Amino acid sequence: MLVALLSEASAQTGKIDRIEIVEAGIYRAETDAIERAPGTATGKRNILSDTELVALTTRIPAKIGVHFGMRYRPVGQPKGASVRLISVTQYPAPGLKNPDTGAVKTRGDNMLFATVGAINYRGYVFEYDWEMVPGIWTFELWDGAKRKLASQAFEVVKP
Repeated sequence: MLVALLSEASAQTGKIDRIEIVEAGIYRAETDAIERAPGTATGKRNILSDTELVALTTRIPAKIGVHFGMRYRPVGQPKGASVRLISVTQYPAPGLKNPDTGAVKTRGDNMLFATVGAINYRGYVFEYDWEMVPGIWTFELWDGAKRKLASQAFEVVKP
């Protein structure tokens, strides 16, 4: 399930020059809400709070309940402005097959908001057996459809 911490406090529109990945690994987090996200394998995403790094790593065990992801900082102007990003998850082959819908997805995407100059979180949590496909998972953040701002790869492994 795709998860994102939304930061929509500022009504300003900002401009992003780049995104710095601050850390990547396994996290602990509280789920505050669940939203529909039709572009993802599960069709929903969790809105999180109290996100805490547990292990700084890109090697992720495929286990129910494991949260993994990255903290990142959008660099641009003005500081504190809310910016809209496209979050993309590239799933390893053969993709994720949702048994409820029969759909196979090789990537998931949705829109999220981040705050310029602030630390933001982007991640995923394994909630179903069918999601835990071993291989390279890549999280990307895009400014629209043309400019990739950040990319972070994770190796999901069977425990």
